Amino acid sequence: MDIQHRHERITVPHCVRTLVTPIRAAPNGADQKGILKQVPPHIARPPYARSGNVPQPPHFITINEEEQLTSLRKSARLARDVLDLACNSAKEGMTTNEIDLMVHDAIVQAGAYPSPLNYAGFPKSVCSSINEVICHGIPDERPMVKGDLASFDVSCYLDGFHGDHCGSIIIGNDGPNLDFTSAAEEQLFVSGRRLTQAAQEAFDAAISTCREGSCLTEIGEAISCVADAYGYASVEKYRGHGVGTDFHCPPFVKHYRNNDYLTLEEGMVFTIEPMITEARQD
Repeated sequence: MDIQHRHERITVPHCVRTLVTPIRAAPNGADQKGILKQVPPHIARPPYARSGNVPQPPHFITINEEEQLTSLRKSARLARDVLDLACNSAKEGMTTNEIDLMVHDAIVQAGAYPSPLNYAGFPKSVCSSINEVICHGIPDERPMVKGDLASFDVSCYLDGFHGDHCGSIIIGNDGPNLDFTSAAEEQLFVSGRRLTQAAQEAFDAAISTCREGSCLTEIGEAISCVADAYGYASVEKYRGHGVGTDFHCPPFVKHYRNNDYLTLEEGMVFTIEPMITEARQD
């Protein structure tokens, strides 16, 4: 079973979004890695919160009972609400550090712990991945600019259970009738909208396969079909995962065609996180 305990950034060659330059962390962007944001002592913490050492995931798939599912829904609902806050707040000129502070405060005020904070030493309370950064991006002081494709991964630990959500937006995409400064900028928005639409369709297609008795492999097949139809690729290095009392646990969900045969059962809870790129990985 593999679980990512590193937070390196994966880059892909530029394709349609030619106006975008590769992200470089702004000076002091990680703002003192050893200093983590404070969480009030009364808030329950996951096992890694103080040490940064992530326990090995269990070697079995949890079948949750209704009581556990109720707790999972509660933590997932909070994560979704905070994700909506982050996506609706992100504007041109803001930094991802500002989004991180907003997310941290909202989760803590709800009595929960931001799951990414000190997970394997991760220094922030949200993952912010801009443009060519696929996932696990670390918030910094670079101001977001019009046309940036921004993904925010919001997770929280509430009453002993993790909730995990991710969403992507285009900075400055405030409506169908935008004023563009050039044809290149317009193409940047066109390509960004097409890419996010493909990711949403892949996500919806994957969810539609999930039912008691279906096979885990159908998820990767559904995502691959959508990516192929758009001429895009689905990232293979990172995967979806089970979630519950552990932040990452079985089953691990591949977002590409695979032979991981597993019959889905009622009570399994896992994430589906298609990461779609314009450029092929080869």
